[in-house]
Amino acid sequence: MGRSDIVAEIDAALPAALPAALEVDPTLLVGSFPGPAALVDLDGHTLAANPQADELVEALANGNPVELGKALAEAIRHWLPVAESLRLQPSGMSLDVTILPLGTGIEHRRGLLVLGRNVTLETNLRNALVESRQRYKDLVDCSTDFAWETGGDGCFIFVSPKGGLGYDASELIGRHPRALLVDSPETTTPLAFESAHAVDHGLAWMRTADGRSACLQIASVPLFAGDGSWNGARGVCRDVTIAREQEAALARVHRRERALAGVIRAMRVELDPHAVLEAAARAMAHGVNATGCWIYRRDSAGNVHCDASHPPEAQLPEQLARRIEPMVRNDAARSSEVVETDTALLISIQHGQAVNGAVAVLRAGAVEPWTSDDRSLLAGVANQLGITIEQARIHDDLQRLSRTDGLTGLLNRRAFIDEVNRRRGHAMRHLRPAALIYADANNFKAINDRFGHRRGDQAIKALAELIAGSHRAGDIAARVGGDEFVLWLDETDLAGARAKAAAIVRAAVVLEQWSAAPDQPLGVAIGVAEFDPKSGESLDSLLERADLAQYEAKRHRDRSYFVVAPPVGGVGSQA
Repeated sequence: MGRSDIVAEIDAALPAALPAALEVDPTLLVGSFPGPAALVDLDGHTLAANPQADELVEALANGNPVELGKALAEAIRHWLPVAESLRLQPSGMSLDVTILPLGTGIEHRRGLLVLGRNVTLETNLRNALVESRQRYKDLVDCSTDFAWETGGDGCFIFVSPKGGLGYDASELIGRHPRALLVDSPETTTPLAFESAHAVDHGLAWMRTADGRSACLQIASVPLFAGDGSWNGARGVCRDVTIAREQEAALARVHRRERALAGVIRAMRVELDPHAVLEAAARAMAHGVNATGCWIYRRDSAGNVHCDASHPPEAQLPEQLARRIEPMVRNDAARSSEVVETDTALLISIQHGQAVNGAVAVLRAGAVEPWTSDDRSLLAGVANQLGITIEQARIHDDLQRLSRTDGLTGLLNRRAFIDEVNRRRGHAMRHLRPAALIYADANNFKAINDRFGHRRGDQAIKALAELIAGSHRAGDIAARVGGDEFVLWLDETDLAGARAKAAAIVRAAVVLEQWSAAPDQPLGVAIGVAEFDPKSGESLDSLLERADLAQYEAKRHRDRSYFVVAPPVGGVGSQA
């Protein structure tokens, strides 16, 4: 059965249209998808897309890369899901894209859902690992090591291309290792070249091509034929007479790779970028034998602060901390800046062409000089951390945006409730007074009806500035509805809350410039509710009392007004 026959059979088996109750609006799928997502029609035109899909939408529009267009065409032609890996230009973003046809049957094809997963970081890390492995191979190839294999007769049947002991590989193949042995009590037995057991640190003194004696350290594994008989050995030799420094260099390479691997592993496993930075600080401290490591970053507001350290509570000495900030604020830097002292090594971190952080390591006590490997390790990790620091900045920005109102910049309802519940608990534990002000605009709808929503938004911003400008540093202001605002007042009794409400009412005269008409002045209706810390009153109850008082104040639509809510079971007052 051909592919088209399978598609026809699937279409015939499915109902012509899903029941309305089971249908899902594809635009909801697009909006809720965590990665790039777009809904396109059968001509490839974008019908809907989420904010993360800007580059994907551009690629759909200009047909670049061509693989995306081919994938769309294949999905439309066969009406089956198609997966494709893409690299978008000019950004270089790597995406794994899945194209899902929507609807069944020719007459019910509704379009295609294009879902992407950003794999740029994974691709970059994979390339970095490949480069790292090649670097390790190059180090081995250029060292004095040579790999070999002996056959069942004990003679060399393979020697690595570079040869060994000064011989070309072709000069060694077919020769028996014993023919090159120099009599020495240090030669371990059984000889690794003909041992039926694995040898880890075997030694053998052998004659080089120029007649010298060289001490080889040998590691080998035996080879066995199908019948279990010994069939040779395979291993590697190292001229340890001159290789001690190379061993140390290789150990440093391993240490660097472990540190980088630890960071890369954390970047793959950890979801929170802050946790990645903590893992990186720990890996770097161990990687360069430092007593402490600190990672600094610059946030969206331009503030420089320490985001991770190892040990967790360790403090970078003040004289070094003062040198961090100018490094991180050096926007003119086009390459990593390195500051080195006897005990500390500082290096800036970049993302793209901009500096966004710095890392500092410190050695206390017996000081070892910093080596090129130490600097290389820090530079290698810093290259990876630039991405993580940018992710941390985006993560923090998203957290902040999720808690603020987009129009006014005040807290939103959810954030207000979370914060006030915490402060309410504090007030109850310490028996401290507090109060809640609930404010709503008078005659706001008339502004929208007459002048439109743009002017209405301007009026809302003016009211928000009035509310925000009236509160102290410790108070909390939030927008909880279209034209509704709340203000939590810490350490404030009823008299203080009344005074605050009266001040807002007096200042509300500035809102009249946004009024729809003289007989419909824009003003504010305020409800004031005192919180008694001994009552254990819930926040919902407190909001409800303040809201009811605000409704009472709204009867005075010709002017701003406030009403004090009665305590539970009491009678309120007006002003």
